[in-house]
Amino acid sequence: PPPPPPPPPPPPRDSIRRQRQMCIRDRYYTQFVLTDAEYRGGNEFCGVVELNHPMAQDSDRHDIEAILAQNFDLSQSAVRLVSWSRLH
Repeated sequence: PPPPPPPPPPPPRDSIRRQRQMCIRDRYYTQFVLTDAEYRGGNEFCGVVELNHPMAQDSDRHDIEAILAQNFDLSQSAVRLVSWSRLH
């Protein structure tokens, strides 16, 4: 039988670096309460939230509540943020 084909060349270093950067997520520890009476899965949550992009430096409570509400398919008024801090 013919010899096996040679292995493909490794990807360029820049490509590997870009892939690693794309996988990095910003992580935040958060605690919040869902005030929507229709939500039956419990109403107080805490834990780590991962975002694809960091929050802007001037983000306020309303911006964070909007992101959390979007993830639960609720209106922003249905989320009350208790605490939020970036993990390093």
